[in-house]
Amino acid sequence: MDGPASNPSERPLDGDPLSTSEFVPGEGELLTTVVDLIERTRDVDLTHESPLGERVDWDALDHLLDDESRAMNVESVAFSYHDVVVRITGSGSVSLYDDPQASASTSADASDATDSMDLVDSIDETDSTDDG
Repeated sequence: MDGPASNPSERPLDGDPLSTSEFVPGEGELLTTVVDLIERTRDVDLTHESPLGERVDWDALDHLLDDESRAMNVESVAFSYHDVVVRITGSGSVSLYDDPQASASTSADASDATDSMDLVDSIDETDSTDDG
């Protein structure tokens, strides 16, 4: 199917972010940082929404960012949730952008795998197995 990229990590994020926040890789505060930022930005209480864990593989994300040395190799990961695209960098930045496909995705299946984050494409490929 042609058209705009459905995977958030492949979508261009135009303009300034709606809001940003910082976290320290390896300190276990990423989930709280993301949820708090979405709640403040969209003025919502996410405890009444579909769990973020149904949209994002937090085990995989924590594995990438659970220590500083591994997080340094992550350029960024992105996923959509609650009408925003969340972009997280390995350097400790969380940014929210308006999701241009939010209105189209409300009619789509909410569990569509194309809206989940693609960690493989999000890893900075400069850190290959080339130790030389």
